[in-house]
Amino acid sequence: MPIYLLHLASTHADFHIPELETLAKIECVHYRWIKPSCVRQSLDLQEPSVAHSQSEKPVYPINHTNATTLNPFLLVELEDDLSAARWIRRSIFCKGIYELYGFSETFDSLHDYLSKLPSPPWLAYQKKTSYKFTFETFGTRRTMEEQLSIINDFGYMGLEGLVSMKHPECIFTLLENRSKDIEGPKMYFGRWCGGSSRDAIDKFDLKRRNYIGITSFDAELSLITAQMAMAMPGKLVYDPFAGTGSFLYTCSYFGAFTMGSDIDGRQMRGKGRKSIRSNFTQYQLANSFVDVFTGDVTNCPLRQNFLVDAIVCDPPYGVRAGAKKIAKSSSGSSSPSQSTSDSTSTSHYPKLEQYQISDMVFDLICFAAMHLVDYGRLVLWLPTITEEYSIEDIPRHPCLSLIFNSVQPFTHWSRRLLTFERLPRSETNHVPSEVFEKSLKTPSHHDFRKKYFMGARRTASPFI
Repeated sequence: MPIYLLHLASTHADFHIPELETLAKIECVHYRWIKPSCVRQSLDLQEPSVAHSQSEKPVYPINHTNATTLNPFLLVELEDDLSAARWIRRSIFCKGIYELYGFSETFDSLHDYLSKLPSPPWLAYQKKTSYKFTFETFGTRRTMEEQLSIINDFGYMGLEGLVSMKHPECIFTLLENRSKDIEGPKMYFGRWCGGSSRDAIDKFDLKRRNYIGITSFDAELSLITAQMAMAMPGKLVYDPFAGTGSFLYTCSYFGAFTMGSDIDGRQMRGKGRKSIRSNFTQYQLANSFVDVFTGDVTNCPLRQNFLVDAIVCDPPYGVRAGAKKIAKSSSGSSSPSQSTSDSTSTSHYPKLEQYQISDMVFDLICFAAMHLVDYGRLVLWLPTITEEYSIEDIPRHPCLSLIFNSVQPFTHWSRRLLTFERLPRSETNHVPSEVFEKSLKTPSHHDFRKKYFMGARRTASPFI
């Protein structure tokens, strides 16, 4: 099988591999990661010898201070061009995918290899195919004069078709990593096979959204949340902390039907003509919007046998938005139905009480275990204190399997995107109810609000 090159974004590197693995599952694409060190020479790109090397999840340099990668290029083995294009067509963090013709540490060695190929892979595009050359650099940019000079050095390819800058049939691309702290190949040459949906970041930019609030979520991370939930046509996605609906829009963008709830109905209803519904109209996604309602996960009006394909949420951490739930009455009921005997009296609003985020997360995973379909996903953002965090802080449930744990670091704290998958009920029906009890260990995110403001010399951050 041919080898392809993935060109990834330089932001949020810890989310790249989880997104690609999820997209491969959505698109039913079979792939195998290839390490450059496993390809002895560029000649191996056209030989089956690589197919017998062991496939491992790629590990590439990540700067944990700002979660950016120093090497945005990954090699992968795929069946064909159609699989390559299908794999990344809805990706947010992948910029493009290319059939790899060769790679090297210098331009001279790259040209030396390509010019001596006995059967060049570009022969099929040599005669009557319109084409153009593009140049992608990482690290520092090259001037237009430098790019033209480098492109002219590929004259030995003998391309006879017309040059078309707007609508070429074939795009040859030279990709260069100009970072000083990276070892291994720095120049890659190949043919463009497909693009992604990275332009959706601009579409959902908060600056362009008609209705936003203090809890509106960043567009790029809202989209990756929808990706991890495997939002797609025919699926129903629910957000129990909908707020102003950031996750609802992005899940609908990928074709899913969406519904949400929040304990504060004012955010969902909006003001005047601006609301969640008006945003759906703005994005031309109104047909995917089911509805929203007021409630919390401890007093949810959904039937116990009501199932959804995915649950996405960013619970309130108690910093910008307070975490609350409906308080229990003295009789033990959480939702008194009537406040007076007079049927004509004004509506009753239940009393609210503070909600510890550790308790909230426990209730949430229990809710997800009940309402997710088999293999459905819970995608949850969880704040953690960097110095206190341990893997034991991750919530666990016998009916849920943690498949991804990606981190977005800030200063003294981080937030993690946790992706759980609902195990088949046929495998969990025998689990006794007592194992659902909360762990006796207090997680580090307990009292997060207090710890957040106690952080020494904290800096401002896009926090919800």
